Amino acid sequence: MRFGAATTGITYSSQSGTYTKIGDTVRISAYILLTSKGTATGNVDFTGLPFNVAIGNPNYAAFSWHLNGVSFNGFPNGWGVTNSNQISLGQTTDAGAHSNLTNANFTNGSGIIITGIYRTLA
Repeated sequence: MRFGAATTGITYSSQSGTYTKIGDTVRISAYILLTSKGTATGNVDFTGLPFNVAIGNPNYAAFSWHLNGVSFNGFPNGWGVTNSNQISLGQTTDAGAHSNLTNANFTNGSGIIITGIYRTLA
Protein backbone atom coordinates (compact mmCIF):
# COMPACT_ATOMS: atom_id res chain seq x y z
CA MET A 1 0.00 0.00 0.00
CA ARG A 2 1.27 3.45 -0.81
CA PHE A 3 0.11 7.03 -1.21
CA GLY A 4 1.41 9.07 -4.13
CA ALA A 5 3.81 6.17 -4.92
CA ALA A 6 5.46 6.56 -1.47
CA THR A 7 5.33 4.39 1.66
CA THR A 8 6.82 6.87 4.15
CA GLY A 9 5.89 5.79 7.68
CA ILE A 10 3.23 3.24 6.69
CA THR A 11 3.18 0.32 9.13
CA TYR A 12 0.93 -2.73 9.35
CA SER A 13 -0.32 -5.03 12.05
CA SER A 14 -1.42 -7.52 9.38
CA GLN A 15 -0.71 -8.18 5.70
CA SER A 16 -1.79 -11.39 3.99
CA GLY A 17 -2.94 -12.55 0.60
CA THR A 18 -3.46 -15.49 -1.70
CA TYR A 19 -3.82 -16.02 -5.42
CA THR A 20 -4.79 -18.72 -7.89
CA LYS A 21 -3.69 -18.61 -11.55
CA ILE A 22 -5.38 -20.72 -14.22
CA GLY A 23 -4.16 -20.00 -17.73
CA ASP A 24 -4.01 -16.21 -18.09
CA THR A 25 -6.59 -15.54 -15.35
CA VAL A 26 -5.52 -14.62 -11.83
CA ARG A 27 -7.80 -14.48 -8.80
CA ILE A 28 -6.52 -12.65 -5.71
CA SER A 29 -7.63 -11.92 -2.18
CA ALA A 30 -5.78 -9.83 0.39
CA TYR A 31 -6.20 -8.36 3.85
CA ILE A 32 -4.33 -5.31 5.17
CA LEU A 33 -4.66 -3.72 8.60
CA LEU A 34 -2.75 -0.47 9.10
CA THR A 35 -1.09 0.47 12.35
CA SER A 36 -0.12 3.85 10.88
CA LYS A 37 -1.01 5.40 7.53
CA GLY A 38 2.28 7.32 7.61
CA THR A 39 2.96 10.76 6.18
CA ALA A 40 2.91 10.11 2.42
CA THR A 41 0.20 11.94 0.47
CA GLY A 42 -1.60 11.34 -2.82
CA ASN A 43 -3.66 8.64 -4.51
CA VAL A 44 -3.70 5.21 -2.90
CA ASP A 45 -2.56 2.14 -4.77
CA PHE A 46 -1.43 -1.34 -3.94
CA THR A 47 1.57 -3.00 -5.54
CA GLY A 48 2.66 -6.60 -5.45
CA LEU A 49 0.13 -8.45 -7.59
CA PRO A 50 1.69 -11.82 -8.40
CA PHE A 51 1.55 -11.14 -12.18
CA ASN A 52 1.25 -7.96 -14.24
CA VAL A 53 -2.21 -6.92 -15.45
CA ALA A 54 -2.69 -7.52 -19.20
CA ILE A 55 -2.44 -4.72 -21.73
CA GLY A 56 -5.24 -3.81 -24.12
CA ASN A 57 -8.90 -4.51 -24.49
CA PRO A 58 -10.47 -6.51 -23.18
CA ASN A 59 -8.49 -6.23 -19.95
CA TYR A 60 -11.07 -8.11 -17.84
CA ALA A 61 -9.84 -6.75 -14.51
CA ALA A 62 -12.24 -6.21 -11.64
CA PHE A 63 -11.50 -5.62 -7.98
CA SER A 64 -13.83 -5.11 -5.08
CA TRP A 65 -13.02 -4.15 -1.55
CA HIS A 66 -14.39 -3.80 1.92
CA LEU A 67 -13.07 -1.01 4.11
CA ASN A 68 -13.09 -0.36 7.81
CA GLY A 69 -11.99 3.05 9.05
CA VAL A 70 -11.88 4.50 5.52
CA SER A 71 -14.17 7.33 4.46
CA PHE A 72 -15.61 7.61 0.96
CA ASN A 73 -18.67 8.95 -0.83
CA GLY A 74 -20.55 6.83 -3.32
CA PHE A 75 -19.76 3.45 -4.80
CA PRO A 76 -16.29 1.95 -4.19
CA ASN A 77 -14.39 0.60 -7.19
CA GLY A 78 -10.98 -0.77 -8.01
CA TRP A 79 -9.03 -1.47 -11.17
CA GLY A 80 -5.79 -3.03 -12.29
CA VAL A 81 -3.20 -0.72 -13.82
CA THR A 82 -2.30 -2.28 -17.18
CA ASN A 83 1.21 -3.66 -17.67
CA SER A 84 1.94 -3.34 -13.94
CA ASN A 85 1.41 -5.22 -10.68
CA GLN A 86 -0.77 -2.44 -9.22
CA ILE A 87 -4.37 -1.94 -8.10
CA SER A 88 -5.89 1.54 -7.75
CA LEU A 89 -8.96 2.33 -5.64
CA GLY A 90 -11.60 4.96 -6.29
CA GLN A 91 -15.16 6.03 -5.67
CA THR A 92 -18.05 7.01 -7.94
CA THR A 93 -20.89 9.18 -6.65
CA ASP A 94 -24.56 8.63 -7.49
CA ALA A 95 -24.19 11.51 -9.97
CA GLY A 96 -21.40 9.62 -11.77
CA ALA A 97 -18.41 11.69 -10.64
CA HIS A 98 -15.29 9.53 -10.18
CA SER A 99 -12.27 10.21 -7.99
CA ASN A 100 -9.35 8.22 -6.64
CA LEU A 101 -9.08 7.52 -2.94
CA THR A 102 -6.18 9.34 -1.27
CA ASN A 103 -4.39 9.37 2.06
CA ALA A 104 -7.14 11.71 3.33
CA ASN A 105 -9.65 8.83 3.11
CA PHE A 106 -7.61 6.60 5.45
CA THR A 107 -6.88 6.65 9.18
CA ASN A 108 -4.44 4.86 11.44
CA GLY A 109 -6.08 1.48 11.99
CA SER A 110 -7.83 1.31 8.60
CA GLY A 111 -8.53 -2.21 7.41
CA ILE A 112 -8.91 -3.30 3.78
CA ILE A 113 -10.08 -6.57 2.24
CA ILE A 114 -9.51 -6.75 -1.54
CA THR A 115 -10.74 -9.47 -3.88
CA GLY A 116 -10.37 -9.50 -7.62
CA ILE A 117 -9.86 -11.26 -10.88
CA TYR A 118 -7.76 -10.12 -13.82
CA ARG A 119 -6.07 -11.23 -17.02
CA THR A 120 -2.30 -11.43 -16.97
CA LEU A 121 0.31 -11.04 -19.70
CA ALA A 122 1.18 -14.73 -19.74
